[in-house]
Amino acid sequence: MLKQITQNETIAKRALKEIKNYIVQANLKPGDKLPSEAEIGRQLGCSKSSVREALRSLEALGIIRMVQGVGAIVSRFNFDVIFENLPYHLQVSKQNLQELFEIRAAFEVYFLNKAIETIDVQKVFQLEQLVETMEKKTKKGESFSQEDFMFHSLLFESLHNTAALELMRTFWNFLSRSRYVPLDSSQPLATARGHRNIVDALKKRNVAEAQKAMEEHFSEIRRRLENDDKL
Repeated sequence: MLKQITQNETIAKRALKEIKNYIVQANLKPGDKLPSEAEIGRQLGCSKSSVREALRSLEALGIIRMVQGVGAIVSRFNFDVIFENLPYHLQVSKQNLQELFEIRAAFEVYFLNKAIETIDVQKVFQLEQLVETMEKKTKKGESFSQEDFMFHSLLFESLHNTAALELMRTFWNFLSRSRYVPLDSSQPLATARGHRNIVDALKKRNVAEAQKAMEEHFSEIRRRLENDDKL
């Protein structure tokens, strides 16, 4: 049940809070429908325009989505929303983007142990094929950023941890589209070799060796971020 709004804060802002509380308390799941704007307004004791403003804000936050002819639907959680709503200084500051990169690096090194335990032979073979493509593209002077992303995604796919995979993808997307992060390596052969070292360690199920190879891979990116005089 929604609580009627008092006049202590803006109506739309309070409506937003009450609708969020309602979603939690009613245990609504992604795909579940909220009451109509009219019904929400009736229970809250506020106008349709205030409800509409609150729903627009909730949609911007990724909590709901508005479907024409249906109404407000609870959305699936998406880490992209968090990053898109980061404070402005985090999005434009090179230092803070470097800090976000460090989080991503720590995240992947941490989960590598479990990835090695769960990854199967077929996925290791696919990873090796991606490395071969990287090496071929390097010889042709072509970018292999897409293969790089696919490598990291496939590596952690065996975790069957949807939140971890979504967070990794979001880190990648956010950092790669920043003007402060050079997407392509200045030393593509070394980058491709770094991925091969990871695969070689995976084949041996050697956690320490794999973590060392991953850390060295991220060190190369870290050097690019620190030394590129264009940043």
